[in-house]
Amino acid sequence: MSIQVESPQPRFQGLTRSIELRKISDTEWRVSDSRIPVGDAGSVLGFVEKTDERIYEVLQLGAGHGIAKLTFRSLDEVTEHFARRS
Repeated sequence: MSIQVESPQPRFQGLTRSIELRKISDTEWRVSDSRIPVGDAGSVLGFVEKTDERIYEVLQLGAGHGIAKLTFRSLDEVTEHFARRS
């Protein structure tokens, strides 16, 4: 199952449509760019884990930029973050 989270920020509205959160478990999602073919490893942007009621931890994968660990308060914030870097 995948979901797309719409951004409350109009400036990211078009970009958030390409960000896909695919549910892995009740507390985990894979973040992908739907503009890149599914079979291309570059389509996977990161992973999200809900660690408690208000915290989402993100492992952001970067093409040649390593891995970053980030924290957000909502899936909307996660989606906006990845939309900004698209």
